[in-house]
This record gives sequence, C-alpha cells and structure tokens, in this order.
Amino acid sequence: MSNKWLDPIYKTLAASELGAGHTSGVVPTRETQDYFGASEKNETQLLKELDVEFWSGETNESIKTNVMFYVSDTHHGQIHITGNLMPTYLRYGAQLGDIIVFWKSSDKDTLFKVELIKPGSDRWDKIEASDDFPRRGGFLKLNPPGSN
Repeated sequence: MSNKWLDPIYKTLAASELGAGHTSGVVPTRETQDYFGASEKNETQLLKELDVEFWSGETNESIKTNVMFYVSDTHHGQIHITGNLMPTYLRYGAQLGDIIVFWKSSDKDTLFKVELIKPGSDRWDKIEASDDFPRRGGFLKLNPPGSN
C-alpha cells in the first residue's frame, strides 16, 4: 500500500538555520508549526522523533531527526526541527534563501519527506510560479519527490 502525503509546507532558509546563530535546524513559521505537533506543556521538550526521506534533486537518503519545542528568554514556544537535518541539507549545499519543503504522511505522523530546493531548478520555478508562495514560508501545492 502506498503512503499518502498531506499538502506540504515550506520554509525559506534563514542565516540562523545555516549555523550562523543558535539554531541547529529549521524553525517553521508560526503559521505552520502545528504541522509537526503541539506541546501540552510550556517547557522545552522533545515532541517527537521523525523518520525522514531527505531529497536533493534526484538523490535521497533516510535520516532520523527531532522535533523540539523550546521555551527560553529568546524562544517563546517555538518548534525547531533539529538533529540530523541540518548536517544533511548542508552536505547538499544548502544556502541562504534555499527552500526546504516538508510532506507529512497522512498515515503516520512521524514519517516525512523533506526536499531541499535550490534557485534555478525546475522545482524552484514551479513553486515560484504558484499563486500561494509567500516569501517566508507556508503551505503550497507540490507533489512529493519520487512520486509520479
């Protein structure tokens, strides 16, 4: 049985998400944080561990990463996707302004596809041409990589 995927969310990578600051992964926009899960307590905690099929172009690999909920003087209840995600997308040449897209499985809420999309690629052009492409991030219509 093939897996079904929810409409994806995306995030344009910021400098802090590339290691220039305190962030160690991707911080979804406030409007999309519920896509990864919500905290029942207002304290820093691991929300879930994710099984990720990571794509860059035609290349893919399986990784595990974490969804963390942070509360501190600088983080007022923010979700961060941390762990193995950052080294993986950096290994594929992620840069400021690249797009990271997340598809969540409709069958298993810890299974995701993640794609690094770079300017000038066919996938980038398809996203930019869509009517629902606010610059900082949000929901969009795009088939997951590796699907027909």
